[in-house]
Amino acid sequence: MFGDSIGALGFWMMTAAISVAVLLGPIGRAIGRGTERIMGAFGSDQTLREKEETERLLVERLEEMDAMAHRLREVEERLEFAERLLVTPPRTDDEADTPPEAVPAAR
Repeated sequence: MFGDSIGALGFWMMTAAISVAVLLGPIGRAIGRGTERIMGAFGSDQTLREKEETERLLVERLEEMDAMAHRLREVEERLEFAERLLVTPPRTDDEADTPPEAVPAAR
């Protein structure tokens, strides 16, 4: 009497354990990703609008970053120029620029 029902109970417990293992494992995750893709295809326009808004904000941020990088390069160039000016010793009066020597005119 109990032998038959215990065997059925064991069968269903093993079936449940295997099902849980499959659904929680990599196969279950793959099935979940596929389901999300399918449901995303039938999703509302709100999701599409959110994606477009996110993309627009991303493009704006990238443009701002490009502008900041350009400004930073200019500041670096100015800093290097100022450093070069500080490193060169000041000229004395005897080292002052003299006009170039006269060059004979070409005939």
